[in-house]
Amino acid sequence: MYVRKEAKELCYGKIGPFKRYIGIPKDILNKYADRFIYVHEDYKINEGVWLISHNTDNLEARGKKAHMYRMTNNGLKPDDFHHEQSLVFDTDDGLVILNSCSHGGIDNIVEEVKATFEGKKVLAVIGGFHLMGLTGTSSMSIKSEEVEALGNRLVDLGVEHIYTCHCTGDPAYK
Repeated sequence: MYVRKEAKELCYGKIGPFKRYIGIPKDILNKYADRFIYVHEDYKINEGVWLISHNTDNLEARGKKAHMYRMTNNGLKPDDFHHEQSLVFDTDDGLVILNSCSHGGIDNIVEEVKATFEGKKVLAVIGGFHLMGLTGTSSMSIKSEEVEALGNRLVDLGVEHIYTCHCTGDPAYK
C-alpha cells in the first residue's frame, strides 16, 4: 500500500461543534506497518504507473466547505488535502488519472498531473468528484451551474473522457 507520509490518523468531519473521525482506521498504520510504503513526492511504482502528490496551495476553504478537517498541534484546521495522491497511468494513448474521491478538486488534480507530464494529453479521469452533499447521493454540495462549469473546465483542460462515480452525487450525472 502506497501512502503519503502526511496521511496519518488525523482526519475529521466537523459540522458546528460536532466532530467525528473519518480517516484511516485507527491503529491500522501501526498494526500493518510492514505493508505500507510511505511516499512524499511523485513516485514511480512501475513503468508507466505513477503516484502524483496533491500540492495545490490554498485549498483550506474547500476543506472547510466540505466539513473536512485535520487535527494539528493547534486543534482542528480545515483540510488542505496535501496528504492525498492520484494514481496515473502513462499510456501510449495518453494519461489516465485514477482517484477515489477528488477532495482537492478534479480540475486541480488534472492541472497537477499535466504539470508533471508536460505535453501529454489526458485521455481520461476516473473516480469520484466529491460533489455529493451531506444528505447523500441525491444531494449536491455545489450548484448545478458550478457542476456544468466544472465539466467545461475539464474539457478546457483537454480531458477526453470522464468516468465519475460514488461521491460525485446523482444530480451531477445529468
